[in-house]
Amino acid sequence: MRGLPMLKFMSMACACAVMLAPGSLAHEGFGHEPDAHLEQAREVVILAGVEQLFTSSIRQTIPMIRPSLGQAWPAASPEAADRAMALIESAMLGLAPELVDETAVVYKRLFTQSDLAELADFMRSPVGQRFIESQSRLMEEGQMIGERLGERAMADVMPQVTAIMEES
Repeated sequence: MRGLPMLKFMSMACACAVMLAPGSLAHEGFGHEPDAHLEQAREVVILAGVEQLFTSSIRQTIPMIRPSLGQAWPAASPEAADRAMALIESAMLGLAPELVDETAVVYKRLFTQSDLAELADFMRSPVGQRFIESQSRLMEEGQMIGERLGERAMADVMPQVTAIMEES
């Protein structure tokens, strides 16, 4: 049963990391025969830095897992935890190529070849390069803004929530 909370945590961590990608996963296979539209979508995904965002997110998330390992297996040695962490990180980072391929399928579905060509041109431009380089920071700051606003909203409604819940 100890592994179940860890499995849930890892699933959540992976889902959070994947959500950082500019597209979401699709479960359609990367084509068996050459598909120019799909290859163009894949190029845009690569130019957008999806793989780098994913790996950066995983590397930020991995240290948060270690305390959960200690809670799930308190008798385990630090060396065992190190080996387990290395295994977890390797497994998570190993998903990057699949993320790129599956995200390309989503881009193909959402954008025409002409759209993808324009996106690729933008991403190669100086402003596109600055945008790509800023994505990680934009997401971090956006997350902080969302957390702050969420906390404020909860504080504002908690008296009403408490009243509703205490009525029953």
